Amino acid sequence: MGVKTRLLEPLEAAIAPLLAARSSRTHPPRLLDLLCGTGVVGARLAPRASVWATDAQAYACVLARARLQPAAGLESALERCLQRAERAREALFERYGAVLEAERRWFERAEEPGSIDAYCRWAEQEASGHDPARACAGCRPDTFPPRLVTAYYRNVYFGVRQAIELDALRWAIEAESEPAARNALLAALLFAASRATSATAHFAQPRALSRRSERERLVQRRQIDVRARFVERLQQLEREQAAQRARGGFRHPHRVERREVVSWTRTAVREPVDVVYADPPYTADNYSRFYHVLETLVHYDYPPLATRAGRLTRGRYPALERRLRSPFSSPATVEAAFAAVCGFAARLGAALVWSYARPNGLLIRRVYDGQLAPFERLLGRFYREVEITEIPLAHSGAGSRALRTHELIAVCREPRSRPLPVSRKTSEPRARTQPAATEIANS
Repeated sequence: MGVKTRLLEPLEAAIAPLLAARSSRTHPPRLLDLLCGTGVVGARLAPRASVWATDAQAYACVLARARLQPAAGLESALERCLQRAERAREALFERYGAVLEAERRWFERAEEPGSIDAYCRWAEQEASGHDPARACAGCRPDTFPPRLVTAYYRNVYFGVRQAIELDALRWAIEAESEPAARNALLAALLFAASRATSATAHFAQPRALSRRSERERLVQRRQIDVRARFVERLQQLEREQAAQRARGGFRHPHRVERREVVSWTRTAVREPVDVVYADPPYTADNYSRFYHVLETLVHYDYPPLATRAGRLTRGRYPALERRLRSPFSSPATVEAAFAAVCGFAARLGAALVWSYARPNGLLIRRVYDGQLAPFERLLGRFYREVEITEIPLAHSGAGSRALRTHELIAVCREPRSRPLPVSRKTSEPRARTQPAATEIANS
């Protein structure tokens, strides 16, 4: 959700001149990619700058590292991983043999009348009939056989065999000694989990089964081969890294760190930064709920699960204290979060680029009543020159394939040495708001 692939060209057009203006012979320009997500923007600009990418979510850092930090010898790393996974797979087949065999028989009869409906009833009953906490009592990340996915999410987000494959591969990846190769393997596993889930495009909750089409789709997705998807993605990643190398994308050193952005802005950063790019969450939905399975798969630490009225939540979320809650997703804190990042970038003496949505961006929609002028004034408190471009988009999501919206790209130059005081009557910055000429459709 919110991936910036469709906005790479306008973002590159906005950021590249700022990097070029800051280039010197002593060091390459540095781009600080806050809230980097999957790292697509940093990877696009990697040939032009040394990228410093940060995100509060561990799974996002794994994906960003796979794009920004090359790994050698992935073919041999894959071979070692698959060999190690075989041991865990056999142990899990033995432990969960009965339910695995039951699933196999259901899938064999999937074409028989009434079989799909009966399977869905069986899967729901099986998922609710076992206690993950009991099955994983005393488990640690190095427990063998590994069982986190199989105990927590089988017949919830994955089929039984899929869960076993994810557990076995995750255990095997942990033993890889070369850090970049280990990260690439883990990125491929996250991809495989995202493709194999029988939920929708994320992990907010399992798929509803009220319609026949949903039940059919669930059965189809639970037969996806996790191991094959894992291998395919790692091979694709190797090709992507070769292409990035050919473009000069690894000419400069890049780094990826896990940081919560607003708390980080309160600390001193003494390293030079030329451009800061920030793409915060837009809505009141905390994204950690949509990707909690991927986050858990990275940490693999058997987190306590949230309950409601003494029962596990349908989404099998970790306990609330284990989930990230972004200040950009609360009307009470979103304006202060924007101001914190603006002040942080200005103190660094860096140019600042924001990407944000106008109709559904929480700050503009809720705090500024849909008006763009207060947003311009906020940025103008910290920068003398603010230029905002609006780009029409056709979103695909929330049940709509043609949701019309606008993405804002705000370019802030000439940081003030001291921010202007907070006032709705603050004089306007030298702002230029211009609509983009073309619409970028959903690919």
